[in-house]
Amino acid sequence: MKKTTKKKRDVVTIGPKHQVVIPKALRHQYRQFAKGAKVRVYPLDDKTLALRVEDGSWAQENYGVFKDIFADVDVEKELKKLRKEWD
Repeated sequence: MKKTTKKKRDVVTIGPKHQVVIPKALRHQYRQFAKGAKVRVYPLDDKTLALRVEDGSWAQENYGVFKDIFADVDVEKELKKLRKEWD
């Protein structure tokens, strides 16, 4: 976790489409808040929200999870078997 220096807190305005712009200095300090990043929002109390950048998509994070489980399975054979059941 990065240590923040005690500076004045930035005040941002919520726009008409409920968007908030992260101040440039903070974007440079926290590079993971890049354009297009997925951010999870956590309510801490009635007036406070916390932001956390998601590491990646579910598909990216779980790619190859079952490769060891299905290592001995002939995928083409299993697909043909399932497709015959559909007929």
